[in-house]
Amino acid sequence: MSDKNPILTVAYCLETNRFEPAQTAHLHQRDTFYCTKCYILVTPVCSCKKNYFFRALGTLHEENCRYRKEPTESTGQGTAKTGAAVQQPFLIPSLLGKITRVPRIGRPDPAELATLIAAASKLPILVPGTLENVVDAWCSMSTKEQKKEFLTINGINRSYFESFDFIGNKEKDINDFDWDNKIIYGGAKISKGSAQGYYFVDCYRKFPIQENYFPVKIILNPEFTSNNQKTYISEIESKDVTVFLHGCRPVFDPKRQRLIINLPKDLRYGGLCIRAK
Repeated sequence: MSDKNPILTVAYCLETNRFEPAQTAHLHQRDTFYCTKCYILVTPVCSCKKNYFFRALGTLHEENCRYRKEPTESTGQGTAKTGAAVQQPFLIPSLLGKITRVPRIGRPDPAELATLIAAASKLPILVPGTLENVVDAWCSMSTKEQKKEFLTINGINRSYFESFDFIGNKEKDINDFDWDNKIIYGGAKISKGSAQGYYFVDCYRKFPIQENYFPVKIILNPEFTSNNQKTYISEIESKDVTVFLHGCRPVFDPKRQRLIINLPKDLRYGGLCIRAK
């Protein structure tokens, strides 16, 4: 789209107090959105050609706003020209988890709104993502990009580079890793269990427990292997893989003499991701 006819694709949401792309805002389009330039009310829409953008709600953008569209004879209103269908850009998640909304009574006055938008402009654009989404984003980035892009986990805002921790770092013991607020990753191997549909994941890093060294071991049940993993486990059985762990801490089982991880039932925002090397 030419700069002479730009389309508003990012707006300020009052309920999340953040800038949001239209593609994400469309999921909660009944919330209150404002143009980031002239502060008029806008609403997220999706065209018949699957292009996401924000449209002025009830009035035109201000005269000096770059997103103003002049009224057309047919509609009498400014209409954004969406043109041909375009491939939606890959949205890098800036939040691991669900969007937190705070419903407001009434709307801010112009001065308050300007202050809110100015503060929100200094934060990353709000794009929620699952653990799978976040891992995909991290894997697609160079180290330079990982240091540039930011991710919020449990209210802590760090770069992608800082949000991931390599389990093979020998300078750290098992309690030195932030299992709850970071994503811990490292090499592992998958082996098939004796029961149908069950697999074992053994991380290569071993930790000292009671004068012995033990790897982190994870049991995958049939539900995980069928519903929660992009790569079919059978295709990477006995091969080197990279595991990504979040929100689950290894616990030593003295009876079985192993470090185990119990995966949560809800694997959208925590648990385990596996990627073939």
